[in-house]
Amino acid sequence: MPKKIKAIRKYKLKSGREKYEFSIRANKNKIIHRRGFATYDEAQLAYLNFKQQIINGDIDAELKRVKYNDLYEQWLKRYSNTVKESTLNKTITIFNLHILPLFGNKFVDEITTKECQSAVDSWAESMVKYKFIYNYANHIFKDAVRLKYLKESPFDHVDIPKTTKHIKELRQNQSQNNFYNKQQLGLFLKTANAFMPYQIYTFFRLLSYSGMRKGEILALTWADIDFIDKTIRINKTVSSGLNYKEKITPPKSETSIRTLIMDNKTLAGTSKQALCIATTSKLVN
Repeated sequence: MPKKIKAIRKYKLKSGREKYEFSIRANKNKIIHRRGFATYDEAQLAYLNFKQQIINGDIDAELKRVKYNDLYEQWLKRYSNTVKESTLNKTITIFNLHILPLFGNKFVDEITTKECQSAVDSWAESMVKYKFIYNYANHIFKDAVRLKYLKESPFDHVDIPKTTKHIKELRQNQSQNNFYNKQQLGLFLKTANAFMPYQIYTFFRLLSYSGMRKGEILALTWADIDFIDKTIRINKTVSSGLNYKEKITPPKSETSIRTLIMDNKTLAGTSKQALCIATTSKLVN
């Protein structure tokens, strides 16, 4: 005869009827109690089922519940160590505008695929780069799976919408005629020279004739300019720190560190005021 499980106990109701109950440790902090079983065999089946789920790790996940926003905060701490503050700002903005209002205050295990599908459909209808938002949102669900709060991400079964006609038109408009030709650039600089403050004209001429990024120009100092060899050395940039506070940082990549040979007219027009971050950054957005 099989040995009975000691954790299964008999107890009596006020009516005198006998029932069975058991206790089983799910983890170091939690003991599960179940009662109300009519027979020992019924209680034994439930006990063995719980025990197997504990071995598989399923019960431990069921005992823990976490909200999407809490997982997001944990993920953000790790993510912030891998990107520049300017990228971190953009990511936080994406979550605050498009993701957290939908999922932030919900437990991850109650967020359904239907809700996720609705969110993706909405993003696809209104944004060109909606797949970036989808990927960011799913990062948190993937963490939930990794930490055993979920067995799978509700985004795993989402149908990614095809690009709508409206979004295609937006992309085409963004990619077409998004730059000046030679004649247009010449007219723009001529007009800037005539009607804008001289430091602003100098900024746009540097931008046009050097290929530098805005932040690289704003970070220039006199030590970066060699008027004899007619070169400008680029080794830093102005970028947005946390809360969009401007700061000097290394360039976007190692290949961005470079020395440019400049023409006489551009160098001659370079003024100290145009290279002063404190002044120019207030005038050029």
